Amino acid sequence: MAQWNKQTQSYLPNGTSIFETVNLADKFGAQSDWRPSFTSKNRLRVSNPHTVFHHTFSHTLVGDPTWLEEKTGTAESYIANNAANPAAFDPFNPGADSIIENTAVLHVIAANDSIRRETATIIPYVPGKEQFVTMACRFDLPEVGITRRIGMYDANNGFYFEDDGTGDYFLVVKKNGVETVRVGRNAGEWNGDTLEGDGRSQITANPLAQQLLGVEYEWYGTGSIRFGYVIDGEFHVIHTVNNANNTVGTWIKTPFLPLSAELIASPTYAGSGAYFYLSSTSVISEGEYEEVGQVHTVINKLDYTSSAPAVEIDSSGNNIGAANTFFPILTMRLKDVAKQSAVKLRGIQAATTDNTTVFLLIVRNATLTGATFADQGELYSAVEVDEDATDMSFTKDDIIYSATILSGTSVPVLFDRDVGYQLKRKFTTNSFASVESETITIAMASTLGNKTGIASLSWSELL
Repeated sequence: MAQWNKQTQSYLPNGTSIFETVNLADKFGAQSDWRPSFTSKNRLRVSNPHTVFHHTFSHTLVGDPTWLEEKTGTAESYIANNAANPAAFDPFNPGADSIIENTAVLHVIAANDSIRRETATIIPYVPGKEQFVTMACRFDLPEVGITRRIGMYDANNGFYFEDDGTGDYFLVVKKNGVETVRVGRNAGEWNGDTLEGDGRSQITANPLAQQLLGVEYEWYGTGSIRFGYVIDGEFHVIHTVNNANNTVGTWIKTPFLPLSAELIASPTYAGSGAYFYLSSTSVISEGEYEEVGQVHTVINKLDYTSSAPAVEIDSSGNNIGAANTFFPILTMRLKDVAKQSAVKLRGIQAATTDNTTVFLLIVRNATLTGATFADQGELYSAVEVDEDATDMSFTKDDIIYSATILSGTSVPVLFDRDVGYQLKRKFTTNSFASVESETITIAMASTLGNKTGIASLSWSELL
């Protein structure tokens, strides 16, 4: 860097030196870096963000397939409304009552009450890109015996904001059930703007006001995590966790995690009830969408046991019995060991061996008769399939796609990459102890009975 020596070097005619130092300040008066925004790998941030996930509570929590919810005790949840008894409000038959805002209200009433919510889908992550989680919520005032958490985490891994009821706020990173980072604001452990009115922004965060929380993170196993609040159009970083060259092993086991929120009353809680208000959530990734997952496919009725190189259609049995009745042809689900995988449908194709006109449905969570799930020789795949089921039952709400395939035609159905269906998780007994994969079934009906239906299914996997 050039140095100015006032003893040996002269001044310009206006009295200034040849070298002038200019300090740039941001709108808060703090010294600012003049450069534009850069990524953690020092690349100029000019990319357009891509939405990985988003959700807004529109009118009801009942039957919403986007979230899994577990309640204990007398805890309750409902959409914010103006009914005399908000928990009993019926959004489908509201009468004179109305929804006042698209917010999910979590309410605990007595000791040991709790509500835990997780997205049914796992949020995918692509190494090499930063992802930004934003969660709109309202904490309410801290209260002894009440814990509120919100972030991207499951029971063992992830990161979240926490109000633990002591009057302090914590930022937590958990790996394999162990809190590897737990920093409190009151303890002076946050290394950013604490939003207490005396920081860089001079902003005081109000727990009674609607807030937009944000976490910018990378994984790789060694990426950084930045916690903050989005206020007045700016992301105010309250704490940064730098993992590269600091942690032994990855900072969490996996980046494939659900968005989550909890409201918990302790065993000694003696208050009159507490609330947690949850609104919209989103996850965006820096840069355009890229198909980087492994692509897999399966076709029912293929006989892989024939001597090479022959692979033949087994048409010895008809899987479409009575005419104009839907039968299960091919079903997929996540393997039990791979429920944290992000699997998206890519395309389907269906026909009969004699090209009869057929009706096609894609059905989730149908009740199957005689199903036998197994992997198709792809031990590294997260998916297992069934082609043995002989009957099924389902409701209209279970149908996610329908089509008619006329005689002599068989056009592949390709799903748009931005709206392709991702396999979800579901409850068997309304408890996170019983989470399993949902099933996706290709069902076919023919205008004539006793036909052999052939269906193919392709999907992509991010592991």
